[in-house]
This record gives sequence, C-alpha cells and structure tokens, in this order.
Amino acid sequence: MISAILLLPVLLSFGSPTVLRVAAAGDEVAISQHVRSVRLLAVLSATVTGCGVLVAFPFLQSQLSSSVVLSFAIALPVCVLTGILWIGDSSVLIGRGETVQYALTLAAPSVSFAGAVTALWATGALSVASSLWAQVFSYVVTLALSSTFVRARLTGTKTPVLRLLRLGGRFAPGQIAEAASYRLDQILVLPVIGAYAAGNYAISVTIALLPDFVAQVVSAAAFRQSARDHRDGATDGVRLVRLLALVGLLAAVPLAIAAPWGIELVFGTEFSDAVVPTLIGLGGAVFLATSQGCVALLSIHGRGWLISFAQAGGLVVSIVLLFVLGPLLGATGAAIASSIGYLLSTSVLLIGLRSRWLDLALRPSDFKALLAVLLGRPF
Repeated sequence: MISAILLLPVLLSFGSPTVLRVAAAGDEVAISQHVRSVRLLAVLSATVTGCGVLVAFPFLQSQLSSSVVLSFAIALPVCVLTGILWIGDSSVLIGRGETVQYALTLAAPSVSFAGAVTALWATGALSVASSLWAQVFSYVVTLALSSTFVRARLTGTKTPVLRLLRLGGRFAPGQIAEAASYRLDQILVLPVIGAYAAGNYAISVTIALLPDFVAQVVSAAAFRQSARDHRDGATDGVRLVRLLALVGLLAAVPLAIAAPWGIELVFGTEFSDAVVPTLIGLGGAVFLATSQGCVALLSIHGRGWLISFAQAGGLVVSIVLLFVLGPLLGATGAAIASSIGYLLSTSVLLIGLRSRWLDLALRPSDFKALLAVLLGRPF
C-alpha cells in the first residue's frame, strides 16, 4: 500500500516534472503557465484516483480490515494530489538553481514520515492504518514546505493539460522506471528470497541510496548552468556526468568503509549479513549517481525517449536477474541484480551522449568544479 502511494503520483504526473525543470531553467513565463497546469493535473488525477478507490472499495473490504481500507481510501487520493504538487515544485527548484530549497524539499518526506512513525511506535499506536496516515502527514508537510518556495497565482494563463502531457510523454516511462527501481524490487524480493534476506536487503538499499540523494542535490545545483551552457553552445560533453560520478564515489567510499561495523552497531549483530549486499549496492550507487548526470544532460537535449528506454531496460534486467540470482544468493543476489541494472542503464545513457566509460576518467579540474558547485559558483 505504501508503495502504491509512493509510485502513483509519479505515474500520474506523466513526465511533467522534467518539463517543469527544463522550462524553469530559462523561461519564467512558460514556467508559471506550466505550474498552473500541473496544479490542475494534480486535482484531476486525485479525483480519478478517488473514483477508482470507490470502485475497488468492496474488493478491498473483503481482503483487509475496515480501518485499513478507510485509511487507504483517503490516503491514496490525498497523496496523489499532494505528491504531484510537491514533485512539480521540486523540479521548478532544480531549474531555478535553488539548491538548498530543493534539498530541504527532497529530504522532507522521509524525515517527516520517519518522525511520524517513530512517534506512533513510541506511543504504541503504530499499525498499518496509522502508517498510511503517517505517509499522508509527510506529503502534506512536504507540500507546505515546497509551496513556500514556489509561488504561482492560481488564476492566469495555463498550458493546456493535453499539451503538458504531450511534452512530458517522452520522459514519463523513464521517470516511472526510475521510481519503480527504488521500490519495485523491495516488493518482489520477499517471495523470492524470504523474510530474513529481504530484511537484510532493505537495510542495504537504505544505505546504498544515500549517495544518490547527494548526487540529486549536486545535479540540481549544476543543472541551471548546464542548461544555459547548452543553449549558448558552450557545453563540455560529459563534464556534468564526471562531476556526478565523482560525487557518487566521494559519498559511497566512506559508507563502504563504515558499513562493516556501522550496520552491526545500528541494527544489531543479527543483521551482519546485510554488509555484503550493502557493499555491492554502494558500487551500484556510483553508477546510479553517474546516471543522474546523463539524465540531466539528455533532458536538456530533449531526448526523453532515450532516457525512458535506458531506465526501463535497466529495470527489466534487474528484475529478471533478481529471479535468477535471488534464490541462489539471497540478499547478495538481489543487490547484484540491481547494481547490474544501474550499470546497464547508465551505459545506454552514455551511448546516447556519444560517450564512453573511459571519457569519465576523473581530472583534477573535476574536483575544482565540484567545489565551485557546492559554493554556488560557476563551474
């Protein structure tokens, strides 16, 4: 249920966040029109979702308790509405180069959800139904935050919704595949590798995705200049990609060093088997961080279908490998499967940029460029 709540806003936004991001990097008139259109899209999507839940209500009641069904029936359309809105706001912040605001918005759902779940656990009120309400709380908090950063009048000219969907259509499959790659394997692993191994894998994924969070923030900081460099014809083919690869390495290496003792310290010795999957996952995280740079450049170039093909292909390969390696190697096999998926999708994205892995060899200037990005200076 939580996974449906997390994935449906991404699905129904249908690539519009990437449209917002690119427009916000250079066309303030268009971005206001797009933002108003996305707000209308969010309302329409939430309405359709609510109707769908009403149709499915009798079936859900036959499978789940009344409290869980009622909570889900309210949580899903509310999270679709708020999710599409704050995801759109975060894309505007990327295009505008407002990195601190973007980082706060990106962290807000996880932090507020974790806080709500901790409070429920501490008071003995944690349940499936209350966890759904915690998810609603996290999305409402995130929207309240993002709305303070992105303001647009409700009235005024809107981009026609159908036109927005046409613009976003080429980015939508890749956006959905990327979101699914973070969640879908965690849904599938339980019947494939069992509860204990799935618990170890969940820990490894949580740690391995931390470098991607850092990469997303740095990518957001560099996106506006990269978009303008492209328009001015002054773009260095894979400079942004090298920058994100460097970020992935700098974030993953300390985590890899700390993982062998840190996991046992935080989660207990019973989860020591999560160490190897975590180390493998951190290797995959470097590929994932690298892909953030590729996706940013290809978005600027308007090559959304290539992004979609690469990310969907990587997702399919990782799922197939999960069913092959999972039964044999458990959590380690699942981590290998996801890492190979990230490697494959990044390789396809690089081919789309007419680049090779050798082109990503780090240079001394890349460290200076990263420092410049972190300080908010041209790089």
